[in-house]
Amino acid sequence: MKIEYLLTAGVLYLLFAIIMFQVSQKYRIKSIYVLLLSLFLTPLAGLIALLVSQKGNLITIERYHCNRCGYEHTENHGECPHCVKDGHHVPLKKVKFKSL
Repeated sequence: MKIEYLLTAGVLYLLFAIIMFQVSQKYRIKSIYVLLLSLFLTPLAGLIALLVSQKGNLITIERYHCNRCGYEHTENHGECPHCVKDGHHVPLKKVKFKSL
C-alpha cells in the first residue's frame, strides 16, 4: 500500500514539473531551467522562477518559402521571382512560426 502512495506522489511530482515546463514557454526564462528547478528542487521553485521572470511577447511571423530554391520571402509574390527568372513557375508556401 505504501508503494502505491509513493508511485502516485512521483507521478504527480513529474506532472507538475511538466506543467511548469509548458507554462514557462510563454516567459522569457529558458524552459529547461524551469524544468530542472522543478525536477531537482520542487515545482514550487519553478513557479517562483516564473513569477520572478518577465512574460514574453509572443509574435507570429509569416514568411513565404520556395520549395525549389529554398529562398524565403517576406511578401507573397504568388510565385518565386528567382525561379520565374529561370523559367520555373513555383508557387510560394506560407510558413508561420512563433518567436519572442
